[in-house]
Amino acid sequence: MSDTVDTIKDRLSIVDVVGAYVELKKAGVNYKGRCPFHNEKTPSFFVSPDRGTFHCFGCGKGGDIFSFTEEIEGLDFKGALKVLAERAGVPLVVEHPEKKERRDRIYELLEDATLHYQHHLVDTADARAYLFKRGVLPETLKTFRIGFALSSWEEMTTFLRAKGYTDQEIESSGLAKYGEDRTRGIYDRFRSRIMFPIADGAGRIVGFSGRMFGDADPDAAKYINSPETEVYKKSQVLFGFDKAKRAMRAEDTAILVEGQMDLVLSHQAGLLHTVALSGTALSSEHVTMLARLTPTLILSLDGDTAGISAAERSARIALSAGMSVRMACPPDGKDPADMILADTDAWKKTVAEAPHIVEKFMTLLSVGGGDLRSFRTEVSRRVIPLVALIPNAVERDHFAELVADRLGVSVDAVREEMSKAHAPIVEDISAMHAIVPRVPDNETTRRFRERRLAGLLYWQEKKADAIIDVSELIARIRETIGEGGVLFLDEYGQELKDTLAFEAEYDAEIRHADPVREVEHQFSLWKRELLRERAHRLKELIRMRQSAGEDTTDISGEHVSLIRALSLLDEHIASG
Repeated sequence: MSDTVDTIKDRLSIVDVVGAYVELKKAGVNYKGRCPFHNEKTPSFFVSPDRGTFHCFGCGKGGDIFSFTEEIEGLDFKGALKVLAERAGVPLVVEHPEKKERRDRIYELLEDATLHYQHHLVDTADARAYLFKRGVLPETLKTFRIGFALSSWEEMTTFLRAKGYTDQEIESSGLAKYGEDRTRGIYDRFRSRIMFPIADGAGRIVGFSGRMFGDADPDAAKYINSPETEVYKKSQVLFGFDKAKRAMRAEDTAILVEGQMDLVLSHQAGLLHTVALSGTALSSEHVTMLARLTPTLILSLDGDTAGISAAERSARIALSAGMSVRMACPPDGKDPADMILADTDAWKKTVAEAPHIVEKFMTLLSVGGGDLRSFRTEVSRRVIPLVALIPNAVERDHFAELVADRLGVSVDAVREEMSKAHAPIVEDISAMHAIVPRVPDNETTRRFRERRLAGLLYWQEKKADAIIDVSELIARIRETIGEGGVLFLDEYGQELKDTLAFEAEYDAEIRHADPVREVEHQFSLWKRELLRERAHRLKELIRMRQSAGEDTTDISGEHVSLIRALSLLDEHIASG
């Protein structure tokens, strides 16, 4: 149960919870308002975002989001837990004591391992010398608890066994693994690596990232990370988040970097509001964590092709969550760690002057000397969808005008493209300035329509005042697919559901679309693609049978009926 409480606290800000009942105003790093529990003229009710607590100096009441909800709603703890869990989207599952005990053992094991790695670093002069050369100070080593894994295949496993941990517990922690045939026992996952412990929001060690050093296999990956475990969910953990929480709120900004050294040196340079991805893509859950603390995200990912794609994808998710997104790129292909080591002030200036993601992408796309037509195509495909996701209407209009000016077209043309800008995130590109637009086939178009429709449904499902009868629409979808078909909604995981819902909500806001009409429109577009696929398959089947001299009377009639249905559907869509 304690993990559920911690998860809810991670997802819900006390300012948001209390602010739903009390008008709060900023008072330094805290907020103040009139106490809802007694009558007062002068505000004496204070909320501390950093501590996650409230206190009234008038009546003496205080506590966290759970005690506030209990008091304001007249509930016991279980009732408050249920209310806040629903708001946070956290399922309440009765946890068996054995499961909690097993998880607590893993936390203890990882803490022991962290201390052991730290001791090894003290005894490994060349590893310390490397870190000092990279600019890491001795106090920073302690702050981030950086350690070292020896080159032995079983050193950590032997140590943990001596501490009383079983092989199953050691494997479950992610620190050891079995060979392919599982007959020779477990062996250490991390060998001859500088170890960066990864903590959750509460500061508990949940995993590690190990950088190759010394006697490591030259063919091995430069960095390897702990696998997903019972306590380490990569989509829910950002490296350095536990140390950056207070600074992100104070600075009203979060800086996102890719690597451990980027993060460590950023904090050392005083940019304490920095977090790192640690070898995984930014998820909607990551963005939820960040958006709870700050409205602004500065992306500082690698400047290569993969990094630019990652920045685009990350920007889409963050913009969809209502964040403002900027982009800071060190010059000459450097990473933040290199730039900080060379000139800390220059890096701080780069961050402070980071342009909006739209401006940065317009600059990136203009590099390379491509012709105006190619430039316009790429801006339409990659930048305009970002503009369409900007949550602030004034800011959105500003960038629509900026794009129009750069392209030499009317702002109305840009707005028209924004209204239909639903291109999927590009994951693989050859160069920013030379991308051949893809022409989707029918199946790709149908899948795209499915995602648009699914996003509308997920959005409405989460709304307390939903306008759409979701169950009725799902029944219509099932009827269209047929009883023997697989409903596409069943295929999506929670992360994708959240992303699609965000996109649908902000798209509806951008175009001031009526949700009922929008759902009907998207349903018709999806159904049209489905019928087109069926008609195409029947046409191919007719052709094959005719080539074989077989009778096609039965399926020809079905094909004609499909063509008629398509014609009627086209008329319906055209009529608006």
